[in-house]
Amino acid sequence: QQPTLFPYTTLFRSSEELQMARALQTVLLGMREALFQMPPSVRNGPLSESMRDADYFLAVGASLICGSNLPPVLSETQGVDDTLSAIAALQFVPEFPLFGTNRPMDFSQFTVRGHYTRNPTLGRYFRAFMWVARTDFRILSTRGDPQSLRELGTAVVLANLLQSAQRLTSMAELDA
Repeated sequence: QQPTLFPYTTLFRSSEELQMARALQTVLLGMREALFQMPPSVRNGPLSESMRDADYFLAVGASLICGSNLPPVLSETQGVDDTLSAIAALQFVPEFPLFGTNRPMDFSQFTVRGHYTRNPTLGRYFRAFMWVARTDFRILSTRGDPQSLRELGTAVVLANLLQSAQRLTSMAELDA
């Protein structure tokens, strides 16, 4: 016997497809536009490496939500292409290069499942959300590893882009 779907389950699925997927796309594309608008003096300033990392992070997320490979605004496409290929392969990679370090990445987690298989929009939303939610910025280590100023800088750049792109409301919608 099939389990009965509660009304909120249907509402949640519709909300993801019609609101949340659009909100995530709006946030990612808006932040990319804000990065593009940054003057060269800021792009090439003391946080230039973090700016490129933010560009990479946004290019992967935007490519996943849009369903096509979008090139980075500032940097080369190789890192983005490699990451999208690793996601497509859906495998565990013990040492994946990310933000200047190698770390284990379990790309099998990007396997579209459940109600996200119902249509391409939900599948793209699932993968993009997995990317932005599971990609961590290691700014504080509890194991005595050196702290990553580069990753802290990337988190600061992303927060600034979110604000300058005026996407705080869309992000609040996703959070709610």
